[in-house]
Amino acid sequence: MLSTIRRFSLHSLFALAVVALSASTLHAQDSYHLYLDVDSNSNTGCSEAFPNAPGTTTGGEVRLTAVVDGQPPEVIDVLIDQCSGGGSFGGNSISIGGNYPVALNTGVGGSDAIELSLSAASVGIPSIRSLGLQVAARTSRGTEDVLLTRDGSPGGGPIIFGIPFEVPIAGLGGLLLLGAVVVLIGMRAKRQLHRRALLSVGMLLWVGVAVAGGAFMVDGDISDWGGTPSIATDPAGDASGNDDAADLRALFVALSGNELFFRIDVTDLENQPPVAIPQAVTTLEDQAAVITLSGTDPNGDALTFAIGVAPT
Repeated sequence: MLSTIRRFSLHSLFALAVVALSASTLHAQDSYHLYLDVDSNSNTGCSEAFPNAPGTTTGGEVRLTAVVDGQPPEVIDVLIDQCSGGGSFGGNSISIGGNYPVALNTGVGGSDAIELSLSAASVGIPSIRSLGLQVAARTSRGTEDVLLTRDGSPGGGPIIFGIPFEVPIAGLGGLLLLGAVVVLIGMRAKRQLHRRALLSVGMLLWVGVAVAGGAFMVDGDISDWGGTPSIATDPAGDASGNDDAADLRALFVALSGNELFFRIDVTDLENQPPVAIPQAVTTLEDQAAVITLSGTDPNGDALTFAIGVAPT
């Protein structure tokens, strides 16, 4: 007599397989590279190919890399490389930071944001007046994406960050001294109206100094980027393998004091659980049936299957 194996039993079997599937999926280190073209000349510096993107970065004299790992994801290391004489980054990476969280779900379109910083003097600021930039992502799974132009298209134009001119005041100390002088004059002013006005100016200068001295921090909180527009954007969903962890979305740049700050937005760096594909199988009574388990993983990780308890 023909008998159908209970669908409940098969679903129970697959639920057990899903548990093992989730437990066996691992997430490894992913790298996000920022290429700095100090002389704004794509014919000098180093090139690096990303064949799966596909695309090639050009003209970079300095490569800044954020290494991301863990759940929730963190920037575990920030590396800097100089272009070697052979036209490639020679592998002499120097660690200059790390150990801070990624900003989750607060970037462009709900993306995740990776922050980096670099001493402005290390790239020749204030001697240079502009800085060429390109971005590339490469995950541990080999998926890649590149952002080489302002809008991510082949003819989108180069990404150039213009270096702002500094106000000719003797740095933070000069601003503080100026603020103190204005407040002192205000205290000695004979007319009450002048006193209040000058005191207000002094307080505004003080607040301005406080903001300028600590406007940006690399800490996984991008609220300090409010009001700073992106310098380049990239369409969603164009990473190889449709991998959200490689899918670049936007680049932001800011110069604050003696530090350059960068922000790279990526669609999703959080590891997503695999999804089992349900199925139903029929067989003769007391006759074994072969069931092939299958599933998908949004992050492109390799999957393994295991059945904890056989169906009844």
